[in-house]
Amino acid sequence: VSAARKEGPPLWRVVSDVTVLAEPSTDANALGEKRVGETVVGTEVDGWLRLEGELGFIALASPQQVQVQQEAPHLWVVVAPKNAYVSSSPNVKSRQLGKKPKGTLVRGFEVADSWVRLADEPGYINMYKATNRAAVLERAQGSEEVWQVVCEESVSVCGAPSEDAEHLAQKPSGALLRGSEDCGWLRLADEPGFVLIHDEEGGNVLARAKAPPQLWRVLGGIATVYGEPDIDSQFLCEKPEGALLVGVEVNGWLRLDGELGFVSLGTGPPVQRIEASAAAALEAAGAAYAAVGGKASPSAAAAEAAEEAGGEEGNEGRLAAPRRGAQE
Repeated sequence: VSAARKEGPPLWRVVSDVTVLAEPSTDANALGEKRVGETVVGTEVDGWLRLEGELGFIALASPQQVQVQQEAPHLWVVVAPKNAYVSSSPNVKSRQLGKKPKGTLVRGFEVADSWVRLADEPGYINMYKATNRAAVLERAQGSEEVWQVVCEESVSVCGAPSEDAEHLAQKPSGALLRGSEDCGWLRLADEPGFVLIHDEEGGNVLARAKAPPQLWRVLGGIATVYGEPDIDSQFLCEKPEGALLVGVEVNGWLRLDGELGFVSLGTGPPVQRIEASAAAALEAAGAAYAAVGGKASPSAAAAEAAEEAGGEEGNEGRLAAPRRGAQE
């Protein structure tokens, strides 16, 4: 019997000033306000956000605009010399719940005063030591994502996460940027600067770009497919050595395309991306067999094409055909 993994309520960011109401009704008494940029914890219920840790409800959208948007957890790594300590609340005097040794990866939300609220278990970790401000947690490498400028006008790259900061450059509509989300801003990974993600009215300035799926092969063993990007999540199936997978790399995991599931790129047998030339050969071979309605197996065609394009030998009988629907 395995225990289910418990996740805390989602973190949300206020993208336009909102009123906190006593009940999920626009006619209810007002309890207070939340300002642009503030974060709140809560659960979505019939178009309302029921706050956790405090009383009240916030409408997820007004007739004019979106008011709050759900934040996605980031991947963090423990860089403290020994351990990072998990606290019951974002306070150095709060009760200790446990510890994470150096090198441990955790998913969490960055909240006020340099704390990270864990996404997959209760507790908080301070990003810095209270005594000397030495780093305890850092964003894990590879946690950057590709974003695209989706507004019609060009956007400014600021020297700091503030519209009053020095403007370093302009990015035109449609430009692709790589970076990590930081309190409503995109911290650029390939150049200095920050770009605002939402405008003053809550509209999107940037949006996550959809990366095209790529072709991968399982090498040297059996790869496990999980329901979520977590080795403790639900087991879905296995992929044999030599199997071809179509998917997108996300924070150390392969998110499968055309079927449900995730395959770890850091544990278990290696999963290797196939170079463009080999991938093109596989696609061409599959298309050729489909066009003529040939009796030869698509798997054999894929194996032959992969070998001609530089693939490994000896996998003829073990290669699974790529899902054509996932690549088109």
